[in-house]
Amino acid sequence: RCGILLALLVGACVALQEGFVKKEWESFKRNHGKSYRSAEEEARRNLVFQKNLELIMQHNKKYAEGNISYKLAMNRFGDMLPSELTPEIRFAPGERTTLEALSSPWVPVNITDLPDEIDWRQKGAVTPVPDQGSCLSSYAFSAIGALESQQFLKTGKLVPLSAQNVVDCGAVFHNRNCDGGFMDSTYGYIKQNGGIDTEESYPYVGVKADCAFDQTGVAATVSSFVNIRSAIELTLKTKLAAVGPMCAFIDNRLSSFVLYSEGVYHDPNCAKDTMNHAVLIVGYGATEKGEKYWIVRNSWGKNWGQDGYILIRRDSSNECGIGSFITYPIV
Repeated sequence: RCGILLALLVGACVALQEGFVKKEWESFKRNHGKSYRSAEEEARRNLVFQKNLELIMQHNKKYAEGNISYKLAMNRFGDMLPSELTPEIRFAPGERTTLEALSSPWVPVNITDLPDEIDWRQKGAVTPVPDQGSCLSSYAFSAIGALESQQFLKTGKLVPLSAQNVVDCGAVFHNRNCDGGFMDSTYGYIKQNGGIDTEESYPYVGVKADCAFDQTGVAATVSSFVNIRSAIELTLKTKLAAVGPMCAFIDNRLSSFVLYSEGVYHDPNCAKDTMNHAVLIVGYGATEKGEKYWIVRNSWGKNWGQDGYILIRRDSSNECGIGSFITYPIV
C-alpha cells in the first residue's frame, strides 16, 4: 500500500512539474513573440529554456536565503545559449598599429576628494538604454554612449548619436558591422570620417545596410581617444569621477549574466581575461550592506536587468574583466 501511494504521489509531482514548465514555456513564447522555423528547433529551444528555468529557480532560492547577492529572472534570451550573444572577432596587427597612432596616451588623474559614489545619469549625461537586437553591435552603443556623455559635458546638450552609422559605415580597424567590433576602432572611424550622425537623422534598424552617412547630420566629432589596459579599480574609479562615463569590455558568456535581474552581480566563473561584450560604465556606489558596485549600462533594452543596467561588484579583483579594456573619447 505504501509503495503504491508513494508511486502515485511521485507521479502527481512529476505531472505537476511538467504542467508548470509547459505553462511557463507558452507564457515565454507569448510574452516575447517567439516563433520557430520547425518543430525540431522549438524542441531544441525548449530544452535550453527548461535548463535556464531550473537555473533561475535554484539560484533565486539561494538569493532568498541570503547566500547570493543578485537575482535572476527569465527574459527574452531564455531560449538561447550565451554563446549566441558573443561575437567572434580577431585583432588584425596592421590595423592595430594604424589605430594606435590615432590615440592619445593615458594621463593619470589625481583627485584629492574622490566621492564615495557617483552616477552620471543623475547629472543628465547619459542617454536612454538602447536595444541592439540581434545585431552584435554592443561596441557601437558603448562607444557612442561615452561620446554622447562627453558632448554633453562640453556643450550642455545630450544628443543621441547613430549606432547604425557605425554599423553600416565603420567597418575599419577590425570592426565587423553586426559581427562585433571595438570602441577605439569606432573612434578611429569617427575621427577619420569627420564626425557621426544623430540617431534622429540615421536611425537604428539592427541589421547591416548600405552606408548612408550624411555630413549635414553630424552632431559630434572625436579629436582623439584614450585606451587604458589592465586598469586597477582605483584608477578606473578616479577616471570615471574625473572624466565621465567610460567604455568597457566584459565577459558575458555566463547564463548568470544573461539572466541577471537585480542586485550586485558576482560570479567567480566570470572571466577576467576573455572579454567579448561592450558596455558603458556610468557610475559607482555601494549598497546599505556595504557591497561595492559599478553601475553599468547594457544595450539589451530597458526590460533586461535593472531597467537595462547591471550592478557589477567593485573592488573584487577585476570582476568579469571590467577594468581590462577601458576606452573613452576626447572631443
